Amino acid sequence: MKRREGSADVLLARGSEAQLRALAYAEFEERRRAEARLEHASRYDALTGLANRAQLVQELRAAAAGAEARSRFVAVALLDIDNFKSVNGPLGHDAGDALLRTVAARLKRVVRASDTVARIGGDSFAFVLGDLAHPADAARAAEKIVASFHTPLYSSCGPIRLTATVGLSVHPTQGSGVDGLLRDADIAMQRARERGQAYQFHAREMTESARARLELERDLHLALERQEFVLHYQPYYEAAGGLAAGAEALIRWRHPERGIVEPSSFIPLAEETGLIVPLGAWVLETACAEAARWGKAGADIPVAVNLSARQFGSRGLVDTVAAALVRNGLSPRRLTVEITESALLGNTDEVLRTLTALKALGVAIAIDDFGTCYSSLNYIKRFGPDYLKVDRSFVQGVATNDNDAAIASAIVGLAHALRMRVVAEGVETAEQAQALRRLRCDYLQGFHFAKPLCAPDLLDRLRFPPRACGEVQPVPSGAARSQSVFCLQSSASRSAVSR
Repeated sequence: MKRREGSADVLLARGSEAQLRALAYAEFEERRRAEARLEHASRYDALTGLANRAQLVQELRAAAAGAEARSRFVAVALLDIDNFKSVNGPLGHDAGDALLRTVAARLKRVVRASDTVARIGGDSFAFVLGDLAHPADAARAAEKIVASFHTPLYSSCGPIRLTATVGLSVHPTQGSGVDGLLRDADIAMQRARERGQAYQFHAREMTESARARLELERDLHLALERQEFVLHYQPYYEAAGGLAAGAEALIRWRHPERGIVEPSSFIPLAEETGLIVPLGAWVLETACAEAARWGKAGADIPVAVNLSARQFGSRGLVDTVAAALVRNGLSPRRLTVEITESALLGNTDEVLRTLTALKALGVAIAIDDFGTCYSSLNYIKRFGPDYLKVDRSFVQGVATNDNDAAIASAIVGLAHALRMRVVAEGVETAEQAQALRRLRCDYLQGFHFAKPLCAPDLLDRLRFPPRACGEVQPVPSGAARSQSVFCLQSSASRSAVSR
């Protein structure tokens, strides 16, 4: 006899099945949570909630692989609290644990969210500092970590002052592999403690290099405020007639202790730290002001200013350029902005909008170091610069090396076909100058004609030009020019100006 679908015993059976399913699910969830707790306990410190050594090693391997793929660095920082046992004893176990929890929370706050902080012993902590541009970035992090102990910690017994020592190792520079990084950091920490230093790299020369770099960075931050920068100007000349066609602004740093610091020593650092944007704005403003003074003195030549890739990609660049021109009363036709090929290879549409806006102002565009990067004829065709600058690496052998001469000739031919003009930089000999003239290069720049000069010396050079080895002819009388020019050769003529 069949039971009816709605009978009491059927309903009871179904209720039992539902209860059984609920119980099974609850057991499964409890088992899953227990496994998660065990997994977490195997990877994280029970006292502080930080990663433990096993998790640290896993994070380190992942960070090292990522750094290698992106040509970056990863560092391990190992920290010991100095004389913690002498503090922990009088406090008692519970108060000592509370102090360690406070230290752990503070350490997490002083590094990036992407960095790993681990507790690997009683009063020992370790950090994985990934995606570093330079080993000095690890030293900067170590300084912050050590500085976090300068503020007193508070316990039930009142304020407590602790100090710490940090050892650093960097991958891949040390060649010890990921497994050796913790060992090397431990050795570095022991050395730092022996020498009474707050931190130390495993490689002594790396410590010295990182500290020198950090000192330079700190000085660089203050240099703008202290007005330690100065511009020098290197003129460039018409290849055919020897007329001064413009001058390129080149920054120099007059350090109060180091003397003159060359751009190659601080421009890359300014790029990394973002200081290049305010520094570039200062260069633009100063160059425009100086060019305006030249014009009032009768030297109506344009000034060329280099824009870094980071500066070129910053917001408000076009407004910054326009404001500098207006403030200094400088005609846009007397400003050329130079950018490298690499600066063009980012967001194509954004680059095109920026270049179009600059050209709409009336500013000329020059591609610097042309031929040394990923030259794309499509880019050059679309962006339509006014000048291409042949890199000095091709100019050096243009009179003696057939390949360099062929490359320079191809650049000149390409530029002229696209209605652009060519500037050869780094011209150091008469033979190079003559070879470039034969290739129909438009302008020449280099030590053969003039070294970079301070603004007053440049103006004197333009007013009273020296003889340049007798190789450039004087300006013909009545020669027509679209803007004022100065003769390189004629010492009798003070300013051969024609409009």
